[in-house]
Amino acid sequence: MGEQSTYQAVVDIIQQEGILGLYSGLRSSLLGISVTNGIYYYFYERSRGAILKSRPGSKGLSTIESILAGLIAGSATTIISNPIWVVQTTQAVHTMKQPASDPTRPAVKKSGITETIQHILRKDGISAFWRGIGPALVLVLNPVLQYTVFEQLKNMLITRRTAKLKAAGAVMTAAVLLSDIDYFFLGALSKLGMYFSTTSVRLSLMTIYAQLLHQ
Repeated sequence: MGEQSTYQAVVDIIQQEGILGLYSGLRSSLLGISVTNGIYYYFYERSRGAILKSRPGSKGLSTIESILAGLIAGSATTIISNPIWVVQTTQAVHTMKQPASDPTRPAVKKSGITETIQHILRKDGISAFWRGIGPALVLVLNPVLQYTVFEQLKNMLITRRTAKLKAAGAVMTAAVLLSDIDYFFLGALSKLGMYFSTTSVRLSLMTIYAQLLHQ
């Protein structure tokens, strides 16, 4: 039944809006992703710098410090970017047209970003932009742990290669020897490790988050 409803939704969109209708909202989604990533890495680097300045010794972060920096960055990103995703989700819902199988119902006019923001403010007030913030903050834990695993794996690889270079009498650091392939596999391993341990919890929280956004 779920597959049939999804298939029918795709057919309805193509019939009414063409192939490009399947990419409706892509611009706002890309904007949201870009802003979210920018905010995250800004706060992560600021947190990382503050932690490193607060103590002498190694220039690398420990596992606990990486998690702390990630939690700060993730929480700040969620709080700042949540309104973007509320607007994007609301816009997607309000711009959906009625299915072709029910021609008696009028089509819903597409809403722009400004119009969607005004609609949210009129209907629910400014607090609606942070609807679902609780589950969203809990979901921060998943990318934080993934990024922490990535950083620790990278540090281990650099340490191992640096030791080999020193043993061989080389002067260059192992950091310059990390290739795109290295980063690809490090990212894949960290993602794979976190996927199996958090998928069930994450899906449950995302369901709650989606329900709160549609209330």
